[in-house]
Parts: sequence; C-alpha cells; structure tokens
Amino acid sequence: MPILDLDKLTNEQKIRLFIYTTEEKGITYEQLGISKASSWRYKKGLREIPKEVMEKVLQFLAPDEIARILYGKKI
Repeated sequence: MPILDLDKLTNEQKIRLFIYTTEEKGITYEQLGISKASSWRYKKGLREIPKEVMEKVLQFLAPDEIARILYGKKI
C-alpha cells in the first residue's frame, strides 16, 4: 500500500518532492529512469511529473521526509 495518494498531490508538491530527491538526496535522473531534459522540465514545472516517476521518487524518501517537504511537519 502506498504511503501517499499521488492523485491528491498538487503539481507544486510533486515538484518539491522531486527537487528534494534529486538535489538534496543526490538521486540521479538515471536512477529515476528519465532523461536529463525531462528532469529539467519537471523541475521548472514545464511538464507534469508522471505517476510512475513519482512512485520512484517516493521509494527514496522516508515518511518523515515526505511530511517535512509537503507540510513542514516532523513525525
């Protein structure tokens, strides 16, 4: 069971999770199975991040990281 309903996230929330994963955690676009160009477009909000990519992003994040990124809360 997923820890988060991706359909309920705004595009801004998805971008914040994506940027945190790639920039703060150092996860590469190759590890996410996307191109460098797609990564750039997602970060700039030029393309919506697909559900499949977000599922991979969430695999690299702990629940407390997700809560902090999305809601500014520590759990």
